[in-house]
Amino acid sequence: MRRKKKNGIMLLVLCVVLAGAVLLYYFLPQRMEDKETGMEETESIIVDQIDSTSVSSLEVKKEGKVIYSIQKISGSWQFPDDKEVPLDSDVIAGLLDSLDPVRASREFKMTEGQDLSQYGLETPAMTIQIDCDNGKSIQYDLGETVPISGGYYGSSASGNLIYCLDESMYSTFDIEKNSLIRMEELPEIDASRITYLKVENKKGTDFEAAVGEDGRTWEASRPEKRKMKEEDTEWETVRGYFTSLVYDSIAEYHSTNLDRYGLKEPSAVITIKYYEQEKESGDSEGTASGAGAHGAAEEERVYHTLQLCIGDSCEEGYYVCRKDSSNVYIMAEDMVKNMTEVDGHFSM
Repeated sequence: MRRKKKNGIMLLVLCVVLAGAVLLYYFLPQRMEDKETGMEETESIIVDQIDSTSVSSLEVKKEGKVIYSIQKISGSWQFPDDKEVPLDSDVIAGLLDSLDPVRASREFKMTEGQDLSQYGLETPAMTIQIDCDNGKSIQYDLGETVPISGGYYGSSASGNLIYCLDESMYSTFDIEKNSLIRMEELPEIDASRITYLKVENKKGTDFEAAVGEDGRTWEASRPEKRKMKEEDTEWETVRGYFTSLVYDSIAEYHSTNLDRYGLKEPSAVITIKYYEQEKESGDSEGTASGAGAHGAAEEERVYHTLQLCIGDSCEEGYYVCRKDSSNVYIMAEDMVKNMTEVDGHFSM
C-alpha cells in the first residue's frame, strides 16, 4: 500500500517536472530573443489611433489577393467596382472602430537585413491598407501567430518595428466581401393578420389555406380540405412559422445566374398574404367603426403579398430569394423546413 502511494507521488512529481521543462523549452528561448532584440515587455502598446471618421478607403488582402475594398464618396461607403451595391454602414463602422486604437502586447526593432519570413511577414497572411482624408496612408502586414501569448506578428509600413498584435486585429477584418452588403429585411408579420398561405413544393406535399369572412375560421384546400379555427394550437403554431422570417447572410447581390443556386426553377415557392393596419388620428386599434374580429376596420387595412423562392441547400442552410428580386440570401435550414414541410407539423 505504501509502495503504491510512493509510486503515485513520484509519478506526480515527474509530471510537474515534465510540464516545467515544456514551458522552459518554449518560454526561455522567447525571453532570450526578447533580450537580444530589445523587445519591449508591456501589458499593452498603442500602435496607432485612427479616427474612423477620417478614413476614406479600406482594402484588405489575404496572401496578396484582394478580399474587399471600399471607399467613401460624399459620405457614403461604396465598392469601387460596383457603386450601386448598398453597403452596411454599421458593419463598416465596426471595422473602423477597431482601429481606435490598434494595440500590441510587445514590439521590437527590425535589424538591417532581418529575415522577416520567421514572422510570416515576407509573404503576409493579411494586409490592411487604410487611407485617410488628410492624405495619411497606413498599412499593416500580419504574419504568423505568436507562440504561447497568442496574437499575430505584424508590421506597419510607417516604421521599422515588429509588433505582437492582438488576435482581434486579424479576426475583425477576416470577413467575406458579401458581409459588407446591406441585406434586405423581411417584414415582421403579425400571425393574426395573415389571410392566405400557400406552399408549392416541387417535390413533396403542397399546402394552401385561406381565412374566411369571419376572420377566425380557416379553410385548407391542399393537401386536403379541412376547416381550422384560428385559436387551434396546431394551426397557431404553423402560422407562427411564417411570421418572423430572417436572412442569415447574403450569397450574391443582383445575381445574373439564379440557376447556380437552384432558384431558376425553385424547389418551393411560398406565398404569404397579410395586412397591416393604417392607424388614423383619433382612432385607436380595435375601436374603429366596422372593426372586424381582429380589431382592424377594412378601410384601415393595407394588404401585402410576400413570395419566397427556395433553392438548393448549402452548408449554412438554403438559398432563398424573393420572387421579384435577384438578390440571393441564405436562410437557416430549420426555418425553411418549417415552412415547406407543413404537413409534418400540422395534422391534416
